[in-house]
Amino acid sequence: MVTDRPVPLRGASDCGRHPHPARSVAGARRPIAGLLVAGMVASAALTGCQANPGDAPTVEDGTPTTTTTPTLQPKEKARELRELSVGVDEFGGNLNPHLVGNVELATAAVADLTLPSAFTFDGRQWNQNRDLIASVDADNPAAPTKVVYKLTPQSQWSDGTPITGADFQYLRDVSTDQPLSREAEAYSHIRQLTVDRGGLQVEVTFTCPYAPWRQLFHHLLPSHIYRAEGQEFATMMDGRSAASGGPFSVASVDSGRGVLQLQRNDRYWGPNPAKLDKIILTAVPGDQTGAQMLRSGQIQMVAARPTAVSETTYGRIPGVSHKTSTRDVQLNATVNARSGRMADRVLRQQVLKAIDRKEVAQVATGRPDVDVPEWSVPQFDGIRSVAGPTSQEPLIVGAPAADPAAVAASRTIADQLTTSGLPARAISAEPAELLGTTLPQGGVDILVQWGMLPQSEQDLSGQFACVSQMVSASRGGQGRREVASTMSKDTPPATPEPRPASETDDRAAELPPVYGANLTGTCDPDITDALDKMNRGEEPLEQAREAIVGRVKQLGVMVPIVRDSQLIAGNKQLSKPVDEQPSSADSGYSGVFTAAMSWQKQDSPPTDEPTQGSNDAEPSQSPQTTAASSSGEARSSGAAPSSTASARAGRDNEKR
Repeated sequence: MVTDRPVPLRGASDCGRHPHPARSVAGARRPIAGLLVAGMVASAALTGCQANPGDAPTVEDGTPTTTTTPTLQPKEKARELRELSVGVDEFGGNLNPHLVGNVELATAAVADLTLPSAFTFDGRQWNQNRDLIASVDADNPAAPTKVVYKLTPQSQWSDGTPITGADFQYLRDVSTDQPLSREAEAYSHIRQLTVDRGGLQVEVTFTCPYAPWRQLFHHLLPSHIYRAEGQEFATMMDGRSAASGGPFSVASVDSGRGVLQLQRNDRYWGPNPAKLDKIILTAVPGDQTGAQMLRSGQIQMVAARPTAVSETTYGRIPGVSHKTSTRDVQLNATVNARSGRMADRVLRQQVLKAIDRKEVAQVATGRPDVDVPEWSVPQFDGIRSVAGPTSQEPLIVGAPAADPAAVAASRTIADQLTTSGLPARAISAEPAELLGTTLPQGGVDILVQWGMLPQSEQDLSGQFACVSQMVSASRGGQGRREVASTMSKDTPPATPEPRPASETDDRAAELPPVYGANLTGTCDPDITDALDKMNRGEEPLEQAREAIVGRVKQLGVMVPIVRDSQLIAGNKQLSKPVDEQPSSADSGYSGVFTAAMSWQKQDSPPTDEPTQGSNDAEPSQSPQTTAASSSGEARSSGAAPSSTASARAGRDNEKR
């Protein structure tokens, strides 16, 4: 038997291209010597450092030439039909789904398809993943204090290592140890985790009855790699995924080129393997590039944030179906209550009142008709400026540097505040620095960041609970109920001191404070009381959410800007049009990728447009096309570059 935390194991450019052989006209006769001279002249001409595509073909008797399309051999055709390409928004490449703010569509999709979970969400409820969990026994399914999981013996990572209770332990440990862990609050409810039966049984004991227990152990990580090698939590999945426990595995990640390849995991043990051998995510910079890649067959689907012209652009392509769906993700403007000035509730409300959310959402999305979530900021008592010795210092509005929408929103908010008499300036930084250092130290007054929609118990608790104290209490073995008595009513603490380490866990004093997904730094007893009732199953989720959101509005610590939406478009190479797929396939965080296990590709022209002689997509270049097809430049006679090169060229052109 193993109880709680085990001891970790410790070139130069090609200047001279070969010319095409010149075609001689039938019936023409040249002396052999003449041919030799011509050959010598041609050789001399090739010594220059320039490409030489050769002479244009000569036609005899005015007979028209015919361009033939290369025919794929049966094996090549079968292989091509088992690969599907999807155009997505540009992505950063960090595949860790447990990091705060790491909610890109690509990250969520890869996590769902490669990392195993005890329970999965279908858009309505959490269901046991029987591929991983053979049985689960909760002493009270509504709100248990003890849950016993029994794993299927055949479950394994893609490197052949069995999936065991050690992976459950690792996710619990790293979630409560790391400052940038999104689920810190959720795992702080676990008092003890015991592994037995050779790693195939996991017994979890909670401090109090815990209703959202099914949301735990989602997207397990391979502990035999990450824990054993002591890899940094924030960067260990940057551009890679060490092992897969799902139907797909990560073959390669190149965020610079905008390509992420998933391949079928041959070691996946589930009874329903993926129908595709490979899914390729390709970053497309805009509607025009995405539309052209759909026409040519370079990609079969687009799943990206819509612009003002997306519906028109994709809707006009013959044979392409499309629809718009939403994800459970939204862009927020969060007030950092750990900043000295923002500890004043009246000032927080004044700042939030000055933000025109509609205008910010329009700038962030590029859509004039965008909808903003319903929200209200209570009227503050009187006008108060940024008073005191720091009155000359502008408010700092921060955003992750690699997120164009968040950066644009932060700059607009800074402009609005300055116009309203509250001087402000926008900054951007890498997420690890911004969220791990600048924000906790009060270096940012307002943060603009994408985050989970606070709908589930876990997301509500993670974003608004007094996470740092809860985690410190769980490290020191103290009861969570003791924490509420230490909170002030309106003013959140700056950086709470960790609670003393107990005899059973002397690591507590060494570990840094963990705020999890609580970017506001708020520590409010009314919110904590509502969350505790909800988590113990004493109050329904909807009732608790209403009370918590109402209190968040009163405190003036955040306002939602816009909910994330996706335009989904697919050509005729998809076996089922996107507008005929069930709406449940667009739920949660990974959007349309929820249905990826059932995706199939069929042998069909990409669109209803004529292919012979078309200037948009020539048969001889499908599924590849030149970058010029997106930019309007003339094609060369050389081989067409790959879809990656086309997308990269499209990014350059659409950014000009």
